[in-house]
Amino acid sequence: MSDTERVRAWRQRLKEGGLVPMTIWVKAETKARYEDLALQSHRSGSELAQLALDAYRLDPAAVAAPVTDTAQLRDLIRDELDQAIAVVTATVTATVTDTIAAVLPPMVETVLQRSVADTVTETATATPQGPRGLTTAEACVSDMATATATDTTARVPPQGPPAPHVSDTDTDTATATTPPPAYDPDAATARMQALQAQGKTLAQIAAQLTAEGMPTKQGRPWHKSTVNYLLKTRGR
Repeated sequence: MSDTERVRAWRQRLKEGGLVPMTIWVKAETKARYEDLALQSHRSGSELAQLALDAYRLDPAAVAAPVTDTAQLRDLIRDELDQAIAVVTATVTATVTDTIAAVLPPMVETVLQRSVADTVTETATATPQGPRGLTTAEACVSDMATATATDTTARVPPQGPPAPHVSDTDTDTATATTPPPAYDPDAATARMQALQAQGKTLAQIAAQLTAEGMPTKQGRPWHKSTVNYLLKTRGR
């Protein structure tokens, strides 16, 4: 089919669709913008003009306003494009959301199961074994239980025959039967000389002998005069 026949067939289809030809005269830049708008909207020039005329409403305010026909067409086309983009965006967003809601939970569950299994394996491997084949934590618990039982056993007195009762009379008798140490002036004098060599005074020597339990001749505490007498008479 030649180009002439193709154009003739195209015009015949337009006529059968109820369309009639119309010629308009515009500037060269206006024609270029018009063709660019038609290309962006994926429509023919005739469809673009038909849409613009269908949407155009004569408004006195619009007529009085200094707005060109090209600007009106641009606004109309921009609105159409915005609506189309909004519809496409909403459709894509809904599809992506449904896909994520259906796929993401199983993926997260699988990853968590693997992570938990790896953690348990690493913990079991890193935990040292005790001397009885137990882990450190189990060995500590076992040792604490053994120590508690041992401490409890140590606090419980052994069960056996009761100890014989010792009365106060027996204690007094045993104390009374033990004779007190005898008075030894030579030993007392030797002790006095040793304390005097340490630089102690007569009163300090008497107090030291009394504290040590050194007996006197009369059984009374030592006095500095008694110490002085023995040192002078026996301290040669």
